[in-house]
Amino acid sequence: MDYKRKLFLCRSYYHLMIAVSKSFTDPENSLICCVKEEFDEQEIDKIIINCEAFGLEIVTISQKEKTYELDFKYHDTLFLFHWAVHKNPERSFFNEFEKKNVILIEDGATHHEVFRSQKYTKTRIIKNIINFITTGNLYVENSKRIKEILVTFPDKYPINIQKKMKKLSLHISNEDEIDMYMKIFNVAYSVDIDPTRKRAIVFTQPLSEDGFVSEGIKKEMYFDIFKDLFHDGYEIYLKQHPREISNYEDEISNFNIINLPQNFPGELINFMGFQIDKAISICSGVVYNITANERIQLNENFFVENKKKR
Repeated sequence: MDYKRKLFLCRSYYHLMIAVSKSFTDPENSLICCVKEEFDEQEIDKIIINCEAFGLEIVTISQKEKTYELDFKYHDTLFLFHWAVHKNPERSFFNEFEKKNVILIEDGATHHEVFRSQKYTKTRIIKNIINFITTGNLYVENSKRIKEILVTFPDKYPINIQKKMKKLSLHISNEDEIDMYMKIFNVAYSVDIDPTRKRAIVFTQPLSEDGFVSEGIKKEMYFDIFKDLFHDGYEIYLKQHPREISNYEDEISNFNIINLPQNFPGELINFMGFQIDKAISICSGVVYNITANERIQLNENFFVENKKKR
């Protein structure tokens, strides 16, 4: 479908990258809204300035606001990455688009594992009730108002919503596009490497921050990964998730790990000028978007086996 005037609501650098990919060919008819509580303040300010150079408009809004001073009437299509409308700004935006198009985009390549993985706590039940009041369904994706759902692996979702789904692909097709993304997200084109070494990159996730496991258990898991790679002779790169607050200084020192900047989409590592032999995560789908000889998810069912404890 061809949607003319697009409005994106983003809560992560990955969301922002997808929004840019769907906006840069028609920037005058696109507006990207970033929930400022989810981004590093200084980093998002830089990204906003960088986007202006490519004609892209980004604004920041707060989830604490009750109303938003945006020209909702101008836009005909809303793109949401969070498949829930129990809180603002998603709830307010969804209501503003009552008679317009609403498109869902996955939160990440493994969204099929996490989007219904929470335990049925009192909090979860309240969220579902609010979703039902707002959309007419316990789950937003089942709402008749959702016209299309963009995901990496449509066949891994429930059959009842697959008919709405289309394949989400991020194609960066030429040097000009590479240059645009790297400049927007302030990513260096290259890092110092040892050409004689095998290289592995580890993508961490906010597993303790999001309540799936304790901080101690999470760091133990990553320590074991670092140790095995180090003993196997790999030069190790670490890409922490932007929302993760854990400190890996001891691990970085013990295993001579190269710590990459935290606040940019991991997919852009493909353009940093070095070959990756092995890309590893616990269950993050980012490994599927990395050009590597071997891409490993250690436990693709992690979110199902370790449901949120809060």
